Amino acid sequence: MTKKIFSAVALCALLFSTHADITMQEKQTTITKGKKGEETESETATIWVTADKLRRDTPKQSTVIRLDKDMAILIDHEKKSYQEVPFSAISSAASQTQDMSGLPPMLQNMMKMNVKIEPTTETKTIGSWHCTKYNQTLEIAGGTTISEMWASEDIKVNTELFQKFHTALFLHTGMKQIAGNLLEEIKKVKGYVVYSKSTTKIMGTESVTTSELTEIKEANAPEGTYEIPAKYKKKKFE
Repeated sequence: MTKKIFSAVALCALLFSTHADITMQEKQTTITKGKKGEETESETATIWVTADKLRRDTPKQSTVIRLDKDMAILIDHEKKSYQEVPFSAISSAASQTQDMSGLPPMLQNMMKMNVKIEPTTETKTIGSWHCTKYNQTLEIAGGTTISEMWASEDIKVNTELFQKFHTALFLHTGMKQIAGNLLEEIKKVKGYVVYSKSTTKIMGTESVTTSELTEIKEANAPEGTYEIPAKYKKKKFE
């Protein structure tokens, strides 16, 4: 694993600070195997965290969580647009079921969406963090994604902030119902996920995505970090 820049003692002291933001670096790699061969994509995300706000930036999009407004903000840098999503709308989506009674059974099965997280007793140290393993199963559109997530309570991020951040990542794909279900399931995870590996199999294609927290430190976030970029156009979230 990538060498972390803080010892466990220094890290805990840093995260209990109430005066500065925390910034993290996260590396994500996806390897896809299909009829056209193997493709690899990698990107690095920058995450900023304060007591009640969080922002994750990649070159194409950003996700902002505002607990003070109970809202997620989804930012598309390529289209220079954003969407505001109240978490109340995400919660209600979980209880909404689409009427599929007129569809063939095979098609009904393909359209079912479900996510489940199971805690385990397996533990290990990743970098300087003591982690516990969680298994996540996502079923959607005839495909299944199996994930192992390693979470550490050494990183003292606001629990509600982390849960809503993890859920909001699904909103960029428009999977509102799954996000609603996950908002409940993610409450089983204790701590911050520092490493995950997800394997998706669908229609003869397999992709494996790994995500690893590689750096964490205390810093002052640039002005406007948790705000909507100027001149970006608001879009309705559906």
